[in-house]
Amino acid sequence: MSNGGRFQQPILKRALAAGASFGELTFGTFAGLEAVQWLDVFAAFQRSSSHILNGSELRAGAPTTTDLLELCSKSLVTPTNSSQAKKFFQDNFTPVRICSEASGAGFLTGYYEPVIDADVAPSDKFKAPILAFPDYLGPRGTAHLLPRSEIEKLSDYAEPLVWVRDPIEAFMVQVQGSARLRMADGRLMQLVYDGRNGHPYTSIGRILIDEGCVDEKDMSLQVLKRWFRDAGQDIGQLGRDIMWRNASFIFFRLEPAGASGPIGGQGIPLQPLVSLAVDRNIWPYGTPVLLSGDLSAASSGWEGFCRVLIAQDAGSAIIGPARGDLYVGSGDQAGTIAGRVRHKIEFVVLAPKAQLVTE
Repeated sequence: MSNGGRFQQPILKRALAAGASFGELTFGTFAGLEAVQWLDVFAAFQRSSSHILNGSELRAGAPTTTDLLELCSKSLVTPTNSSQAKKFFQDNFTPVRICSEASGAGFLTGYYEPVIDADVAPSDKFKAPILAFPDYLGPRGTAHLLPRSEIEKLSDYAEPLVWVRDPIEAFMVQVQGSARLRMADGRLMQLVYDGRNGHPYTSIGRILIDEGCVDEKDMSLQVLKRWFRDAGQDIGQLGRDIMWRNASFIFFRLEPAGASGPIGGQGIPLQPLVSLAVDRNIWPYGTPVLLSGDLSAASSGWEGFCRVLIAQDAGSAIIGPARGDLYVGSGDQAGTIAGRVRHKIEFVVLAPKAQLVTE
């Protein structure tokens, strides 16, 4: 592994500053690439490329390097059958293994789009609000906002968009960063990320494990929700007190739901098992990332998990050069799988070949 040397390409410099070490590989290193759906990956790269060249980001990310921009433009005029898609990546990118300073490996989690019931007004069935960004406090990203505990104590802090079952349901919508809503009046709506309060994210699931409330091997989304409902979610009860230990708070906007997936940080719909959330302060949107490892504990058939994904999203808990969050899909089944993904993984960035520097 190297901590610099010939790896002077711009796309890697922020990772180097964050403590990463690198190792140059070849595509032949990964036998599992034979099963990659290259056309799906290429189409996702094209969508990111078009947005980079013509759109604006929902959550600002690392600047796109010149050589990646050139490949974005090139992708939009490249023929798109499967063999040509594979050739595009293998001709234009070099796999570079990214190792974190802390563990020496990459780390992958999963997330999904909840599909839940909601209404425009509170009731005995719908008790917890989903809040819009409080525009009176100033532009997103510059306002000094309160921590979760203070926001949730103030009934007039921000406008409720919709109401969901209870505080833990609202909390998990914030953790996932989006949701598809079955409204009481029959409409299908979508919650889209629209800002956060800027406080650091703390995993309440990790708190339950570390404090002996739930055994790590038993932890799942269903177990977590049940624990908080049993512990009490009203102000002053244990469940709410632990939720408040995560000071981060997410705001949303409400839109009609389309046929596509939730909108990621780049500002485009996410695609299951193709879109990846990364540290947006290190990796530009559109960066191709190869993930390889044994994810059999998450889903059957994932023993030799090997996929190429496109960085199209970000999250406040996704921090570090070898850290990824895999978008699994929408609904309960996707949520079950996503909750099981907590794995060390080989995290390989596909760096534009033109950026490689020979010593």
